[in-house]
This record gives sequence, structure tokens and C-alpha cells, in this order.
Amino acid sequence: MRPGEGAILAAFDSSGGSGSVPSGSGVATRIEAALGVVVVSAWGHPSPEDFERSTERMLSDAAWRPGMDILVDYRRLARFGFSTEGMKRVSATFRRRADELGDGRCAVLTPSMLIYGMFRMWHAWLPREFGWEVQAFRTLEEACAWLGVDPAIADAPAAHRP
Repeated sequence: MRPGEGAILAAFDSSGGSGSVPSGSGVATRIEAALGVVVVSAWGHPSPEDFERSTERMLSDAAWRPGMDILVDYRRLARFGFSTEGMKRVSATFRRRADELGDGRCAVLTPSMLIYGMFRMWHAWLPREFGWEVQAFRTLEEACAWLGVDPAIADAPAAHRP
């Protein structure tokens, strides 16, 4: 399977847009099962609820395997508008679902220093026993090298699923 042939699991567009090109704000998750990687793309200014729904759908999909690596792509975020409570809420979701997530690696791609700092704060709220190795990267090439995948995986087309 080539990058982009994975199933798209969730696409939440809080602006009400639809189609294959994201509009407004949201989170899309695509499992590349043959590569053992999940690509999470966020755009606009998604809410904590968008991330929670995306995580729930990812974990309930038959292609998901605990411990799969995850590439989180924040290059298209307009801003990271989570409150402290929003970040704690998303962290609680990960803690609650830790057994289903397994022990994998998560590369967070964020070219923005502000979003990088917000990610570091969120990461601090995850418990030590969470089991994930999480790193933030400023470039796609660095993030993909760390995960051992081709950078084309991040830009592979994926249509929204109804």
C-alpha cells in the first residue's frame, strides 16, 4: 500500500464545509495500516471536541492496532486556541484510553513556536506511565525520519468520508 491509500477515519469540519478539501476548522485521521502509521491533520482552529471525536473513531476502526505510530500534522492550523481546560480534557481522553492506544511513537509536526510551546505544555500533563514516546518537530522531514516513513505520507490525498 502506498501513502494515501489508507482509509480516512474521521473528518470534522466545524465550519460546515464538506468535500475532499478541508475548509473551516477540523481534524482528519487516516490510518495507513500497511505502514503501521496514522496521519492526523488539523486545520483552522479545531476544538478539543474535534480531537476527542477523531481519537474515538481512530480507536474504534478495525484497521487500528495498539501501538501504531502517529504523525500529527499541525502545519495548517490558523491558531491553537485550546484553553488550559481544553488541553486537560484531551489529556484525560488519552489517559482513559491508554490501553487501547498501546505503546507507540507520536511525532507532532508544528512549525509555529507558539503551537510548539502549547504542545509541550499538553505533553507535561500526560502521566509518565502513558507509554507513548512523543516528540515535537519543526519540519516534516525530521518528523518522518524519526518515525521511519516517507514524508509523502503527510501530503497524500485523502477524501472525506460521509
